[in-house]
Amino acid sequence: TQLWSEQVIASGLRFPHALAAAANIGIAVGENHGPGSRLFLARDGEHLEPLGTTDGVHTLFIARGRILAVGAGRITWWDPAPLKGAHGQGVQRRK
Repeated sequence: TQLWSEQVIASGLRFPHALAAAANIGIAVGENHGPGSRLFLARDGEHLEPLGTTDGVHTLFIARGRILAVGAGRITWWDPAPLKGAHGQGVQRRK
């Protein structure tokens, strides 16, 4: 017997490795597939919107409305764009 129902929210990802969730942001998903790895945000918990590319992410945190991505060579803050129908191109800030 199956105890849980399953719902696929994303496919076609290249080694999704890092996840972080917050009620006011959604679910952030980071790939760890080297240069060109992608960072996504599912604001509604279902539909992924691309935020940008990285050199790979192994850890994500969400704090104060921002996404902190930790990779092999750097740590980067990402500020998701407001929901104004712009389909979510995030603004990247390097620290």
